[in-house]
Amino acid sequence: MPGQLFKQQLLLLLALIGLLAGCGRSTGPELARVEGRVTLDGTPLPHAKLRFQPLGGKGTYSTGETDESGRFSLQFSRDRKGAMIGTHGVVITTGNPHHEMDDGTSYPLPEVLPAKYHQKSELTREVVAGKNKFEIELTSAQITAPPAKRTAQR
Repeated sequence: MPGQLFKQQLLLLLALIGLLAGCGRSTGPELARVEGRVTLDGTPLPHAKLRFQPLGGKGTYSTGETDESGRFSLQFSRDRKGAMIGTHGVVITTGNPHHEMDDGTSYPLPEVLPAKYHQKSELTREVVAGKNKFEIELTSAQITAPPAKRTAQR
């Protein structure tokens, strides 16, 4: 009978492991894959950090970072890629007060982008079901209004 008890305990243990493995599945909002490329004045922008925040105050943001060729893909959580479906405010920044090197040392990286892309960002993107690919073209020059024309007074 001790062999029978061992078999029952083993079956119970395997069933418990199966249940726990099923509980580890990701749950949460429906996500869509988001990838793309960021350029600044037509040149790929490396090491920029992106944040896609659902508008309307509901939902969790997704983040990404550009590689050397300006390409990015968004991550919703540690184990889920993509972003929530809907309209997102987009923030892009290059500044980092504690940029870490491979050797463990760190130094500050200055912000090279105008505030219109981070602190005062008005960028938005619509994430739809399926795959989304965005080409985000930034410019370093602040857009200003042309000078007013003066007319001769007589």
